[in-house]
Amino acid sequence: MEEDNTGKKGEGESSNEEGRKLTEDEIFELKTKECLDEINKNLKYIEEFEKYSPYSLDTFKTRYAAAKANISLYGNNYLKREEEYAMRYRVMAEKRFWDIQQKKLFDMQCEWRAEEIKIQEVVVSPEFEYWGEHISLCPFISPVTQQELELYMEFISSVPYDDKIEWVENWQDYDEFLSFSNVENKTEWDSREYPLWYKFHDSRTKQNFFRNLPNIRGEKESFYINKMREKRRKEWEEKEKNNPGKNADNRPWMNSFYENCEKFIEMFEDAKLLKLHKARDRWEELNDDRDLNNAKETLQLASEAVEMDYNENWRQGIIDAANGYRRKKILQELPKVYKDYKFRLSISLPFEDTHDRKYDIASVKVEHWKEDILDAREINDEPRDFNF
Repeated sequence: MEEDNTGKKGEGESSNEEGRKLTEDEIFELKTKECLDEINKNLKYIEEFEKYSPYSLDTFKTRYAAAKANISLYGNNYLKREEEYAMRYRVMAEKRFWDIQQKKLFDMQCEWRAEEIKIQEVVVSPEFEYWGEHISLCPFISPVTQQELELYMEFISSVPYDDKIEWVENWQDYDEFLSFSNVENKTEWDSREYPLWYKFHDSRTKQNFFRNLPNIRGEKESFYINKMREKRRKEWEEKEKNNPGKNADNRPWMNSFYENCEKFIEMFEDAKLLKLHKARDRWEELNDDRDLNNAKETLQLASEAVEMDYNENWRQGIIDAANGYRRKKILQELPKVYKDYKFRLSISLPFEDTHDRKYDIASVKVEHWKEDILDAREINDEPRDFNF
């Protein structure tokens, strides 16, 4: 029987005589029995066993057969995980490398919105979000230079490598970044804040003026988009009027966020339940070890000893040590990523798309935005084009 080392059984083992699909435990049991039979019959094993007490062999044979079965069935999975882990910092560095181009694209977006530049590939503002998601394929950004790479590496070296660097979902979210920058009482978890990399770049290059440019094009687009929204609102109201059996309910929507539940407990429940609720919150916060477990895994699999600075909070000390190690490895990989980047440019080898989601939300938004603007211009007795 041919072995299948992917963690699944070979075709001959997929079902029993009745045609029932075997469970994973049954597969493992069959494979262990097969290995044990081989151990008992193979001369190379038999000759070696002659050197040992026969009373110890039964237990050893059973354990060795189980170990060999496990390796045969799942060894490739272990090897794949090992290889993936060895490459994880290269993958992280490749992802971070494109942050350099995201900043350049954002500055171009600011110039485009101020009508200081025109870009052949862009006719409406959501297209910047599209190219932000497909940043490695963006055709109108200048190539990364050595100086730009060094500036980005200086940034990585100077800030704690934590979630604030990793968790920027939309690098081109102009409205959120610039409108939220002036909001007071921002929470540290709010990902809409102007990205740290952008702040660092602006401070070092003295290019803060880009985000202070007027949003001329955006305001023009808003005029048409709002016109279509108003049209749809009136259509909806007319539809409601023609539906006398359906009463309009304008009361606000009750969301199910945890904060709302907490507020209800404070408003309506007795002091005892509120006390129990706060005790549960404290316990869950104390036992939320996701960051700690990720840090421990990083340090356990590190290829070298990692020093940990003194910290009164030992959990945070471990997390900081792991973040420091990740930052060090990424800094080591970034020049290699840049070398590969330059090689691809030199031979005109296309880059792989950085966008890995099946549903391209930005692309859908672009099409809807274009259609709404064109429809609004037509309603406004203007040419159905983007020359406004």
